[in-house]
Amino acid sequence: MSIERKSVREGFRIRQIDEEARINITLLQKLKSDFGIEIAGLDPLPEDESGLDLPKILHQIRKTIKRQPRWKVVEQACLSILTFSRFLMWLDLEANADTLKANPIVRHLVENYHDQFEPEASFPNINTLDDQYPPSETYCPLPADSTQLRAVFAAMEGRTFVLQGPPGTGKSQTIANLIAQSLTIGKRVLFVAQKRAALDVVHDRLTKIGLGPFCLELHSNKATKESFRTQIRSVLNLSSTMSCQDWSRETDRLAALRRELNAYAQDLHHPREFGKNAYWIISRLIGHEGQRKVALDLGEPSGRKSADYEKMQAAVRELSEAARLSGDPCLHPLKAIRIADWTYGLEDDAKKAINNVEKALARLRRQATNLLPNLGLIVDDASRSDLNTASELTLLLQQTPEVSDAILREPDWPHTRGELKKWIALGRDCEAKRFALKKTYTDGLFSLDLSLLLEKLNTCKSTWFYRRWRLAAAVKKTIRNVRKASMISETH
Repeated sequence: MSIERKSVREGFRIRQIDEEARINITLLQKLKSDFGIEIAGLDPLPEDESGLDLPKILHQIRKTIKRQPRWKVVEQACLSILTFSRFLMWLDLEANADTLKANPIVRHLVENYHDQFEPEASFPNINTLDDQYPPSETYCPLPADSTQLRAVFAAMEGRTFVLQGPPGTGKSQTIANLIAQSLTIGKRVLFVAQKRAALDVVHDRLTKIGLGPFCLELHSNKATKESFRTQIRSVLNLSSTMSCQDWSRETDRLAALRRELNAYAQDLHHPREFGKNAYWIISRLIGHEGQRKVALDLGEPSGRKSADYEKMQAAVRELSEAARLSGDPCLHPLKAIRIADWTYGLEDDAKKAINNVEKALARLRRQATNLLPNLGLIVDDASRSDLNTASELTLLLQQTPEVSDAILREPDWPHTRGELKKWIALGRDCEAKRFALKKTYTDGLFSLDLSLLLEKLNTCKSTWFYRRWRLAAAVKKTIRNVRKASMISETH
């Protein structure tokens, strides 16, 4: 029976579908198992000229249960959803247990499920899959890695295994490839699952790759005789879209591409100098990205073995430990000494050099005592930078032209002093701006004809659009030519 309605505003329609009527076989089995009652004459169901002979069926049931107290048959029609699939499977298992146990897998699950099945069976070697199974013998239309292909080929060789993996790792995709491989070599596959969703996922994948017509839904609540006939009809109407020559040409191309990729992978992992491969080197370089590069002269690397690398690594570790104990060499008081070998007379030369340094330091202190207070610096707190600044300032004062004291006796000295202060301030401001510009531009900026550039910029304000754009572009180009390269790259 089917219950249908065309819209929510219309009522339901009940009609008989093109399926044979069946009695509640689960109820018949329960009567037999629990009460020892067997109702004969119902297989097949009695029929008359209008179809099922319901009075005869009910009479046969009443006749069988008439001796059961408080039992009776009520002639009442009800609609209900009854599923007999599990009972039918159980009935099939009970009737064909011996036949099913002839299969080694079924027998193992029934009798020896605690033991390993085929403990001596071997799986395809994952490292030699490409050599054993060429593309011309691989019929997996969906992407697959080596572990997934290993499972497909193991199934083709008759291996029995459990394929495990967390969600999203490609189990259903592997099953779809396995089915495609099996169909291509002429095998039949029975795919069952506890949940309908798992069947739909694999069926959708097979449909997308063109194998939907080869899937026959047998145990489904949507399976009917008409749907069965439709599936068979669609398979019979299929036609090939590719010739054998096309397949051979495509698989030859894939084989060549596979050899090229495998050669690259083998070369990437092939041991080289110092016993290391390119993959190892690249992974180490990526891990040290951004570190300062140190130039090392390792000599001729060819012929170096892994033992040589271990020796060099041990030497670096010893050097690192020595640096940790002695401190940073750049901050050591004796960093200026470049002597690596001890020679005769070195001690006397060192003492002589130290005495000369002490004398020079004493002269420097006397001169600093006379000069630094005039510059506002304290002798004991003066750093090397302060001493360099004082030295440069002293040289500058020595080169400055002498100024007559007559200028101080001029009657207009206050005005002159104000003008001098203005020029000094202007000079300082100019020097500050010049210093700021030199951070971004080269010295070529100060040799440009700035008056001409200003004239072009002023013209831009009063000219029409295109000429204004040309003049501005010319000024920008001129300025860009004297811009430092590092600032140009940062701007880009």
